[in-house]
Amino acid sequence: MESDGSYASSDEPKKKPNRGKPKKNPSSSSTAKNKSKDTSLLKQKSPAEFFAENKNIAGFDNPGKSLYTTVREFVENSLDSAESISEAPSIEITIEEINKSKFNTLIGLVDRERVDQALYDGFESNKAREKRLAKEAKIQESQAKNLALGKKVKESVTGNKTKSRGETAYFKVTCKDNGKGMPHDDIPNMFGRVLSGTKYGLRQTRGKFGLGAKMALIWSKMSTGLPIEITSSMKGQNFTSFCRLDIDIHKNIPHVHLHEKRENKDRWHGAEIHVIIEGNWTTHRSKVLQYMRQMAVITPYAEFLVKFISDTSEKNMTIRFARRTDVMPPVPLETKYHPSAVDLLLIKRLISETSKQNLQQFLQHEFLNISKSHAERLIGEMGPDFSPKMAVKSLTSQQIVRIHQLFREARFDDPSGDAAIKQCCSQLKSKIVKKLQARERQERKRNLNRYIPDACRAVMEVIEQIANEGRGSKRHKKYEKEDEDLIEKVASEQVTDVTLRDCLTQHVEQVDYEMALEYATQSGVSEEPREDIYLNSLEASYNFTDFHSPVFVFRLVS
Repeated sequence: MESDGSYASSDEPKKKPNRGKPKKNPSSSSTAKNKSKDTSLLKQKSPAEFFAENKNIAGFDNPGKSLYTTVREFVENSLDSAESISEAPSIEITIEEINKSKFNTLIGLVDRERVDQALYDGFESNKAREKRLAKEAKIQESQAKNLALGKKVKESVTGNKTKSRGETAYFKVTCKDNGKGMPHDDIPNMFGRVLSGTKYGLRQTRGKFGLGAKMALIWSKMSTGLPIEITSSMKGQNFTSFCRLDIDIHKNIPHVHLHEKRENKDRWHGAEIHVIIEGNWTTHRSKVLQYMRQMAVITPYAEFLVKFISDTSEKNMTIRFARRTDVMPPVPLETKYHPSAVDLLLIKRLISETSKQNLQQFLQHEFLNISKSHAERLIGEMGPDFSPKMAVKSLTSQQIVRIHQLFREARFDDPSGDAAIKQCCSQLKSKIVKKLQARERQERKRNLNRYIPDACRAVMEVIEQIANEGRGSKRHKKYEKEDEDLIEKVASEQVTDVTLRDCLTQHVEQVDYEMALEYATQSGVSEEPREDIYLNSLEASYNFTDFHSPVFVFRLVS
């Protein structure tokens, strides 16, 4: 019993003294709680912010690929713009190299010499340099011994092998076209708001999501901080729109620096875009040129001019891909939704936007490959709750689900494909056919020429044997006059193995040419655009007769 009259329980654990352990700070525990609360807060990101953080989705993985993707997006936008007004595209791409000093001058930054060299990539300390030189000397000594013994020696790479990121390279990419142009008031949103564009809908175009040109601006903002400049004019306008803008990545809205109208004396129409980005021409030069060659092949109605400008004159380059035809493909038409490809949300949206009153008209006019009789059969299959004349706006959610289920289970004709871009036009087809002809002709000639030496040798042996037999015998067989002349020429060595080989080669060429003509007629080269060619007589008045062929028209003048 304690002196104060209380009893101490033996089961109660005794408190151990806190020796050497720091006491918990109540303020630190509250800070940790606040941090955990901050991390659990709901956050939102704008589309521009999402794609800026995940730029590899749009093809902007590194500086080299970003330069390539920028060129590609600009070219494809220009092609879509020109094709939308049935204008033969004329596109000019200029890539100007800007070194670091020129870039600093452009943004008003003064160049500064390096003071602490150890801070930079590529720095090599004295100790590391001595070690490297000793290693190189040892390698050279070993190589000298191997050379003295007559052994093969591999070339060693000497010099500082310290890894370095290299000097940053900047490029000004300019794309000019003769396309449709852009409305003056829409330019800021068309370049400064991600996922906004004019190509949404069921029309086949190269661009679709309103992302490509915006990503070039986002990459420019991330790598150089400079805005994009756009000059545009639509057909028939007496002014050009000039806009210099940036993008607010967090809000996904354009930040316009300058937006004004300027005089358009030349009545030019199209768009010209300037953007300065970080890039790598050395690693992606071949990819850019290969892409331009491929575009020139699949769009023979377009002409491209590619320029690369550098301070070093040896690097400068100009390549022109000429237009090979003036025939433009038809403008792609906007089509309807195919019933098998719609979902519930889309059906509800079409119902809310349709101008049709009853269900039959809605099915017939809002969807592809549904005729009037087909719509009646579908409505009859839906059940007694449906009728052709029922108001389409009065459909319940359950009825819409029934329509969606029937669309997924029913059979519909495939889309015709008439709304697609017919890039494989007749000119491209004729080029491919001619290429195949040349390849097959070369293969035929190779197979035939392979046997010419042996055939000539065998024929000459037979003719020489006949000629020798004719000399030794008094009675010799009678041959045709042409054969007699040939035997005499062989006997007098006027005709040799070389002569026969030349004649046979010429015959092979003639036969091959005739086969090529026959193949061209059968393989559809006649689909190439034809032009009438007439031979006019010198007299003022004449009579003529036309002979028509699948390939040409021949006019006989008498």
